[in-house]
Amino acid sequence: MREQLPLQPLRAFLKLIRPVFLLGGILLYGLGLAVAAAEGAAIEWLPAVLGQLMVSAIQLMAQCTNEYHDIDADRQNAAGRTPFSGGSGVLPAGGLNPAIVLAVARVCALAASALALMLAAVSPLVAGIALLALF
Repeated sequence: MREQLPLQPLRAFLKLIRPVFLLGGILLYGLGLAVAAAEGAAIEWLPAVLGQLMVSAIQLMAQCTNEYHDIDADRQNAAGRTPFSGGSGVLPAGGLNPAIVLAVARVCALAASALALMLAAVSPLVAGIALLALF
């Protein structure tokens, strides 16, 4: 019989990345596309999708990096955590290995950089803004 992976790390990761905040980026990016289309711009779907992937990768990188670097402050402020501030509480609770979270942030940064370089062929301005967002 094949052993199943425990769901606890997956649940902890989902709590750490705060999908609602990622959804906000998707909705705002989609709103930008909708406004551009309403103004008569022709939407090129491949660059649009690559751009959304880049935005989501940058958001995920920022979220993981923040959780990693704020672990000590989050431990001290566990009682003051709100849905919008104080981190997810996953790392101070030992739900995930901080080194894994930092590795995810680095992979997201690399992915966002690669997507920005791909988008440079379509729009150097978009690529430049994206690369600035990584720093």
